[in-house]
Amino acid sequence: MITVDYAYRGEKLLKLKAITDQAINRCTSLGHKVESCIVVKHLPRLAASMNCTNGEAAHLEEVAN
Repeated sequence: MITVDYAYRGEKLLKLKAITDQAINRCTSLGHKVESCIVVKHLPRLAASMNCTNGEAAHLEEVAN
């Protein structure tokens, strides 16, 4: 499985890693094995692409948690 940590959809910040963890747990409970999960750190790139200052980047990380 491949996912990113966070991504925006419109104005909403999605916690895709948490959603992926839930999906992996569900697969396991249904008897399916997920052998690996690759997570790309996308949040730092989001902050950089939005030309965030340090305070704004910290706010993005705070909102993400």
